[in-house]
Amino acid sequence: MSVVDKLRDLIEPIVKVNNLDFVDIEYIKEGDNWILRVFVENPEGELTIDHLSNLSRLISRKLDEEDPIDKSYFLEVSSPGVERPLRKIKDYERFAGEEIKISTYRKINDTKEFIGKLIGIDENKVITIKLRDTDEEMEIDYSDVAKANLYEDFNF
Repeated sequence: MSVVDKLRDLIEPIVKVNNLDFVDIEYIKEGDNWILRVFVENPEGELTIDHLSNLSRLISRKLDEEDPIDKSYFLEVSSPGVERPLRKIKDYERFAGEEIKISTYRKINDTKEFIGKLIGIDENKVITIKLRDTDEEMEIDYSDVAKANLYEDFNF
């Protein structure tokens, strides 16, 4: 089991007990520092500073007790932002109708990157998007997805 998997197993229950949704976790080195980022959202609406500071305190306490990381690190607890990752099947159901960007493990039609409107995901775990450039509907198997997130075009 990887460090990230251990961290996810420790942190996700704390997030759920606090009536928030666990979105993702990231454990990366930036410069000389290790950063543990936990992304959460409030299914009931706004994610407040009180939510984040309380959750940060609880997660920090649990990590101090369990000590799963053998290096010093900084803990950041935040919202996933406008380009929120899509990790679970329920994310694809929830964000149907939104613009997304998908990167795949293998080339499909000579490319590994797709941007378009998410139509949805079916019972066979096939994601359908309407491609932005061609208006063509594209089907991508969930198991082929390396990375997916909501997409916001910031070219003004």
